[in-house]
Amino acid sequence: MRKPIPLSIVTKVSNTLAILSILLLVLSKWIAPNIAAVIFLITALLLIVGNIIFMVLYYRCPHCGGFLRTPYRHHYCPHCGTYLI
Repeated sequence: MRKPIPLSIVTKVSNTLAILSILLLVLSKWIAPNIAAVIFLITALLLIVGNIIFMVLYYRCPHCGGFLRTPYRHHYCPHCGTYLI
């Protein structure tokens, strides 16, 4: 079984990927429709898909392993009730 990544790191990585993908989407819109804009768009879409996969794999309670809803409310796991932060 793999060692869980701390929830604070998972949140930071996910937020960074989301910001980077939004930035690439904006850049692809500003650049004239050429090959660079298409590359930015494809990269942004791949980052979005990668972020979703990352969240499904690692956005879990460190105690019971249950999937946390985004965003987790009240800082408690909805499955085991453990305080998360």
